[in-house]
Amino acid sequence: AMGDVLLEMALLYRQQNRLVESEKTYLEVISMFKSTFGSNHSKLSIAYGNLAKCFDLQNKSEEAAEMFQKTLDIQSKELG
Repeated sequence: AMGDVLLEMALLYRQQNRLVESEKTYLEVISMFKSTFGSNHSKLSIAYGNLAKCFDLQNKSEEAAEMFQKTLDIQSKELG
């Protein structure tokens, strides 16, 4: 699906240190996954975690912490 392709592109951008492009693409993926799967899907958790890493690489600590928290929230709901 398109969201999965964009997720891979965002990861590739991050690996190439193209962090602004990576961040923008992760945000697009998150929007797409939310509208497709709802706000508590495992794919959304992965996207939030990856965006958190991207923020961390940009020294955006507060944004990274917020995304990591969203990842944990989704994962804890999945586990019950």
